[in-house]
Amino acid sequence: MLNGNQGFIALIGLTSTVLFSTCTGVTVTIDILGDVIEGSETRMICNYNPTSGGTIIITWSNVTGGASESIATTVVGVSKDVQPAYSAIFSLDPNDDRALVIANTLRSYSGDYECDVVITGVSSGKDDVTLNVIYIEDPVLSLTTPVNEGDHVALSCDVVSKPNALFTFKKDVSILQQGGLSTYTFTADRDDQGSYTCETSNSAGTKATAGQVLEVFCKFFKW
Repeated sequence: MLNGNQGFIALIGLTSTVLFSTCTGVTVTIDILGDVIEGSETRMICNYNPTSGGTIIITWSNVTGGASESIATTVVGVSKDVQPAYSAIFSLDPNDDRALVIANTLRSYSGDYECDVVITGVSSGKDDVTLNVIYIEDPVLSLTTPVNEGDHVALSCDVVSKPNALFTFKKDVSILQQGGLSTYTFTADRDDQGSYTCETSNSAGTKATAGQVLEVFCKFFKW
């Protein structure tokens, strides 16, 4: 929550604002507008009001899990300091006293962050924001080959992702199955021989496996 006459924190990942909170001095409104994709830049913007009246000190902290650990402090117009333990991850924008920057956002940075603003002789206030990092890794397709005509065949596609991925199974260029199921099963026929792929997608992007060739041995009948 914001106290006093403070403004808002905006958390920005690439082109989308992740979380935005505003304060009129009486109420705080928080809207979640998007997520930060792993590998992108994240900018946390701490706006405050009033913007004058005394020395302005902006302190950023990691408050994940209820603990509070200082990340960086800006004394507006005087100094900018990032704690050594965080200097490999965070930086302070030299052109914007309000901004805390993560150049390469990793999933392990997900958590709660707080901006505390003190204006000497005037007031103080703070607000917190949750950083939610989404991601999708390269999927792995598993199948057993060769098989005999009439055998049960199961294709399994594994992927590490947040949020959960959707799966698209293809044979050559034809779509076999789409949706939340990570397996595709069928009874082998000679026409099933070909190259199979699995494509996975979520709001972080789309990744696909290389093609794997399924060989089907035909049955022969005696007359």
